[in-house]
Amino acid sequence: MKRKIARLACMLFFGAATPWAQAAGSAPSPVDAVCARVITMMNSGRPGLHAEYLLITAAARNPAFLPELRSEAEAGHPDAEFLLGLQYSLGWGGVPRDPARGITWYRKAAEQGLAIAQDEMGANYRFGFVLPPSSSRALSWFRRAAAQGDASGQESLGVMLELGDGVSRDYAQAASWFRKAAGQGDAAAQVRLGRLYESGHGVPQDDAQAFSWFHKAAAQGDVEAQNWLGYAYQHGRGVPTDDVQAASWFRKAAGQGSAYAQDSLGLLYFHGWGVPQDPARAEHWFELAAAQGDRFAVRKLRLLRTGSAH
Repeated sequence: MKRKIARLACMLFFGAATPWAQAAGSAPSPVDAVCARVITMMNSGRPGLHAEYLLITAAARNPAFLPELRSEAEAGHPDAEFLLGLQYSLGWGGVPRDPARGITWYRKAAEQGLAIAQDEMGANYRFGFVLPPSSSRALSWFRRAAAQGDASGQESLGVMLELGDGVSRDYAQAASWFRKAAGQGDAAAQVRLGRLYESGHGVPQDDAQAFSWFHKAAAQGDVEAQNWLGYAYQHGRGVPTDDVQAASWFRKAAGQGSAYAQDSLGLLYFHGWGVPQDPARAEHWFELAAAQGDRFAVRKLRLLRTGSAH
């Protein structure tokens, strides 16, 4: 994300009515100092993806700068065009929700080369949110965003190549794009790349590599990755068997509502694998999973209450 959009987002987030750009020769304002730190964080690697999302959404939600934002968008600044499109798409920032008008502003920004807007156009064409679904147009926009290094565009392009959506299926190319996005800290791409290493599609089958990429995503809170690590530690996939670690990762995923993790954690408590044996806690986790319709948990719950579970 360019410094200009980052600074505007900072201004909106911190509620500081400072000029769009610092006057030449003037001393930096407190907002400038904060924004400089945020921009540094955004450029430093993994935390940047979260900082960017936080700042963009904060900017789009705040109506205080709508007049300035609209003025900049109408003057042809792509960053402002994107933010205005986001406001119209979601009805944020004091404007009525108008997805079609939002697309108009996204397109303006995308055609000027703003990668985040190109990715948004690709998503709209792929899923048909507003525009008629078109895999070919989605691919075109994702390629343009990906070529600029946009992690979301790279991950989306990889998905279409992996699935053969509008293009010949190509696991090797998918893996290449996933790797680029994963290297920027994109958790979805890290999971996708982990899956390819697990299956051996497009890359040599390698449980250790799969574990490495799933671990990176799990550390960011990705539930699927946390479940995979729990399974990997439980069954020795790419790492020595370790029931304590398995329980730890299943607990993280269970806390986010994963029925699979809740069922798995219940089984660990029932047998005392990696945790103290505790039938009451086992029943608690089985109940949570069963309440979500997990048939394996329903079966274990029934067996537990009749004296056996496995």
